[in-house]
Amino acid sequence: MKYKNTMKLLSIFLLFALFSYCKGPDKPDTLPTIQEEPMKTKEELTRALNSANWQDRSLALVEIAKVKDTNFLPDIRSLLKNDPNPAVRGSAALALADLEDKHSTKDIVNLFKDNEITPDIVLDALTRMKDNTAANAIIPYLDSDNHTYRLLAVEALSTIGIQTGSEKIISMATKNKDFEKAKTYAMVIGKLKLAKGESILLQIAESSEPSPTLAAAYLGLGRIKSKKAIPILTKAIGSDFEKGRENSSLALKEIGDTSANPLLIEYLKNKNREIQFSAADVMASLFDTKTADRILQVLESSDKSVFAPSAFVLGKYKYEPARKKIESITKEKSNPDREILAQSLGWLQNKESIPLLKEILQEKEGEGRYGAAWSLGVLNAEDAIDLLQEAANGKDNKLTRIAIESLGQIRSPKSLEFLSKKVESNKELSSALLTSIASIPGEESAKILDRYALSDETNIQKVALQAILQRKDKSNIPTLIKILESNKNAETISGAQLALKAISGETFSSKNEWINWFNKNKK
Repeated sequence: MKYKNTMKLLSIFLLFALFSYCKGPDKPDTLPTIQEEPMKTKEELTRALNSANWQDRSLALVEIAKVKDTNFLPDIRSLLKNDPNPAVRGSAALALADLEDKHSTKDIVNLFKDNEITPDIVLDALTRMKDNTAANAIIPYLDSDNHTYRLLAVEALSTIGIQTGSEKIISMATKNKDFEKAKTYAMVIGKLKLAKGESILLQIAESSEPSPTLAAAYLGLGRIKSKKAIPILTKAIGSDFEKGRENSSLALKEIGDTSANPLLIEYLKNKNREIQFSAADVMASLFDTKTADRILQVLESSDKSVFAPSAFVLGKYKYEPARKKIESITKEKSNPDREILAQSLGWLQNKESIPLLKEILQEKEGEGRYGAAWSLGVLNAEDAIDLLQEAANGKDNKLTRIAIESLGQIRSPKSLEFLSKKVESNKELSSALLTSIASIPGEESAKILDRYALSDETNIQKVALQAILQRKDKSNIPTLIKILESNKNAETISGAQLALKAISGETFSSKNEWINWFNKNKK
């Protein structure tokens, strides 16, 4: 047992080991962002694996796993079974898992019996291995008294899946009397979509006080698509338990049954704004005509507090019969939440709302302008370009940003000169501006991005490279290669390489490989 504490130091040691590699001068054939020493040769790794020093053996295992060299599998398998040091045996298990050596799964499972290796190392290795034949060995850890082991077991099972063992999990969950462990079972039943665990989750949901366990049960009920849970989940939408409300919303969307809508409509009238919009958000994903008709009736009331959540749902439904009513209440400056009301006109996708939205955008103040600017972009309102450019030049930062984004959505070359000049005058908005430029098709926008990608200002250059990556236009490739040839900034070079990968589909990892590829194919 003299190595008992060694495993506790393994994680720290491995981090130190990885850090120790990250030094040395730039080399033209490697990614400058890593700046690592040359990898050890196979002869050096072989010597390290046979070293009398356990640290050398562990470091070699880390490097072998990193380069995915399967030639060392026999040596690593031997270390897993026979090495006297538990840190090396644990490192061997992780290396074999990274190399996806399923031949070793059984031997890694046997490490659960090794008193010098903690279960978290074994669970981590089996998770990486992704071999569902290990499931039965992992399942008992769902009942561990160690909270960390239980969570790792859930993660492992949800990653590798199970072919057998579901009955065992359900049996363990049924017998469980520990409230903390009940959360573990709720999580694993949900993640593995074990429909046979429905009654267990329902019992937890019906009997638990607000807690992480209750929230996990709600989420699990959604993942197994339990229609029996709809009354419980809709009731949770109206509760003060915030995490339960959040998970119930997710669950109801995942179940996807419109029978939840009649139970949610009354929440549109709730005095709690968060409850109103939680209910609206769920209903927005569960369209049915009867619900739309009933929500329109709610919108027709004189209660201004229901206007925004009701318009939100009807807008998401693209429910045309509601448009005139939404337009009429959006006109009234006294109505609260005009931003959402104006946005709902964009979701409705009817260009007949454009004149009203342009009118609202020209108001001197108010949040309605934000929704109007956004909707004009969504509606591709080219006749609003001048107004959006004017709004983008204003002093309201939120309106400026939304207007810039909308100009990108409209995708008109008419905006290019304005957007390009604004990059020069307002560098804080360069990300939004260059993203909008990238959204506009054509040779001119590509040239603008080229220009900023070659900028002397690192921040502008970085954003331009991100925009080029987003655009994926082959005409930008020569500029990216020029950056690799002339730029010495590691972050800039990395950004250029990521953009090249996105555009070309190639996966080279060094400057020279990219340059050689370009020179070979540019003709």
